[in-house]
Amino acid sequence: GESNSWGMLSRSGLLAFGGDAADDPWKYTAWEIPGFVLIGCLGGFIGAGFNYLNEGLTIWRQNGNVSSRIRRYIEVLVLNVFIVLCAFGIPMSTGNYYCR
Repeated sequence: GESNSWGMLSRSGLLAFGGDAADDPWKYTAWEIPGFVLIGCLGGFIGAGFNYLNEGLTIWRQNGNVSSRIRRYIEVLVLNVFIVLCAFGIPMSTGNYYCR
């Protein structure tokens, strides 16, 4: 069918909401749209939380809490370990090995 017709969702992108065949787009119905809206709102709240934490971290840095070279190195190391745990550890701990 056409790729831009109503009820068709392509598989390109980071997230996949199910299905088996890569070349077969799947249909969705109008009652599923609020679920997609909810996912979008959740993503917005997560993004707002990230901005809030990032602002706090920036203020903490500007107050001179990362003055020595070793403290800066430790801060970068801790933040990178946290990011890796979130990006790989959480999906793997829930049994989701789709994102490799």
